Amino acid sequence: MNGTRANLQVGDLLQGSAGALSVRGCLLFKEWDTQDHCFYYWEEWQLIGAGDADTWVELDHDPGEVLFYEPVRLEETIEPWALSVGQRMQLTINGALHRGLVEEVTTGTLENVIGSPVCPLNIGETMTYVEVRLTDPAGVTSRLTIDSHRFRDLLAYRKTSLSTAQQKQFFGRVLCNGQPVAGRTGRNVGCAIVAAFISIVLAVGLFSACSSSSRSSGSADSTSTSDSSSSRTYRHRPVYGGGGGGVGK
Repeated sequence: MNGTRANLQVGDLLQGSAGALSVRGCLLFKEWDTQDHCFYYWEEWQLIGAGDADTWVELDHDPGEVLFYEPVRLEETIEPWALSVGQRMQLTINGALHRGLVEEVTTGTLENVIGSPVCPLNIGETMTYVEVRLTDPAGVTSRLTIDSHRFRDLLAYRKTSLSTAQQKQFFGRVLCNGQPVAGRTGRNVGCAIVAAFISIVLAVGLFSACSSSSRSSGSADSTSTSDSSSSRTYRHRPVYGGGGGGVGK
């Protein structure tokens, strides 16, 4: 098994409104989520069209979202690793000025390569990318991804989320039956189970530690003191309880 889920294979010929596209290969990426303590995966398939046009289709494993990537000409030089979420900027896309809002900056690790897609990465190396929400002069919004492979080879793509009907229209087939959702950071059931299991283990460990501490304090009276000048231990009687001979009841 190569870890991919899309209804695609190297050498497939797709015929739809996007034109005749040949499947050249696939890159499988993973990203560690520090909150859920597990990896999330997505796959990127390179499609070659007329004139060797470079387009990609992505399948995000967790929400099952299918995204179509079309290359754009970005005039500015962007450094994804230097940006932060919420940052605003002006970007010139295909000659038109757009307002940009950074929505995500993250790094993926290349897990597997299928076929012969064009990519300067080796398995185990990382790719930094930034997701930007664009607004054109007419107020129409779209999404842009800027990739950086090993801090070079900056590439920019306009991305479009595709429903199953749109996949059928674009490619002549459905690539994935998952329902698209906003964003690419979906949460899968497996990670939720792992997180719940870790929480239970931690809770049990904490309960055991507290129980052991309670038993220890019970066996050694908390009112005991030691004379540092000798080995004798003086045990003071509690004020209340304890029977006759003292001030207790």
